[in-house]
Amino acid sequence: MQSKYQDTYIQHNLTDYVCQFKNLYFTSDTHFFHTNVLNLIPSRLVWTNINKFQAPVLNMNAQIQENWKGIGEDDLLFHLGDIFLCREKRSEGLAIALNKALEPLKGSVFIILGNHDQRIATHGTYLLEHVPKLVGILDYAEIMVKNPEENNDIPIILSHYPMSQWNGKTRRSVMIHGHCHGNQEEQITQIDVGIDNNNGFPYSLQEIFDIILKKIMEKGEF
Repeated sequence: MQSKYQDTYIQHNLTDYVCQFKNLYFTSDTHFFHTNVLNLIPSRLVWTNINKFQAPVLNMNAQIQENWKGIGEDDLLFHLGDIFLCREKRSEGLAIALNKALEPLKGSVFIILGNHDQRIATHGTYLLEHVPKLVGILDYAEIMVKNPEENNDIPIILSHYPMSQWNGKTRRSVMIHGHCHGNQEEQITQIDVGIDNNNGFPYSLQEIFDIILKKIMEKGEF
């Protein structure tokens, strides 16, 4: 089991902590257990026929969890908010629901809070103690990662919400966010990692670099 990030809610720069993980992945807006999301995002309906004997939302959950199979035990998944819909008000009930959502995940998860995650914020200390795969909770974070192509450090900004201006934007930092479900035009070094942008799959760090490089090449500017 990975160690927990102890400075939750206090220290926003967690580069040293992240270095212990082998690979980084990014996702957002899974909306586990959120039945109405299937009406709001019709593209997810293709996932609801996996098992005709269970509720459509459970089929959606199962497909998202299946898409996590490429994440290894030594990897970290940054979930950029709106992880699930849970009306449970007790800490114990929230922990049960979150453990159920994360059960198939081999690696660890770090949650960047979204607008549907108020209860996770309220009960964060309890959840960190009772959800083994959950290693941290923040409302915003910044990390430095290695660019394998140029062997230099790249600042990564992590937020549920997109920003038009962010720390280090003019110095080639990358803004990674969720919330928009693919419905907002992105700047060159900005990417929406919500599952509705990637057929339900998380993004690897290399995929993010590749997407941004492609945008730079297409636009001829940084």
